[in-house]
Amino acid sequence: MFDNFVNHIKKYDPVITNLVNKYGVVNLNPNSPKFKYLVKIIVSQQISSKAVETIFKKLSSKINDLFEPQLILKLNDQELSSIGLSKQKIGYIKELSLGVSKNELDLDKLSHEDDIKVYMELIKLKGFGDWSSRAFLLFGLGRENILISSDYGIRRAICNLYNLKELPGNDDVLWIARQNHWEPYCSFVCLYLWKSLENTF
Repeated sequence: MFDNFVNHIKKYDPVITNLVNKYGVVNLNPNSPKFKYLVKIIVSQQISSKAVETIFKKLSSKINDLFEPQLILKLNDQELSSIGLSKQKIGYIKELSLGVSKNELDLDKLSHEDDIKVYMELIKLKGFGDWSSRAFLLFGLGRENILISSDYGIRRAICNLYNLKELPGNDDVLWIARQNHWEPYCSFVCLYLWKSLENTF
């Protein structure tokens, strides 16, 4: 898969090719279990990665790292609030847990559906917008053609690397992707765009 991406991108985009040469191999490693990663996506919304790890570690300790919907549903709102979760995120996590526990959201089955089907199922969930749904496809399932065009880091990296005068919008990112033939390997491109920011913080 990675070799196919490299052969493809070398034909079309010298900017991403330079990142491949600089950073070497990147891999898509699906996160498992899926339910655990969905919870982490909710926790991670609009807070720093350091805060995410702190909150997630506290949540994990409360359920002995057994990420099962029934165990999370046993925690009351006060317990969840005490580890740093907002009222809104508590609601999202509880609703997700309830849906999975009732098998209204079958994660094993969903994992074998195509990208669009997975996206459409996740977008129905409270707390799962475009960014969250695409993040699950890319990191949770390891799908290879996911472009998280709304992500600030992606947009910032594109601005830096393609010498744009201002931060590109969603449509601009999609246009750049088409012009540089990122499909069908958009996920790999995203990984390299994020990589390019590592030395700029």
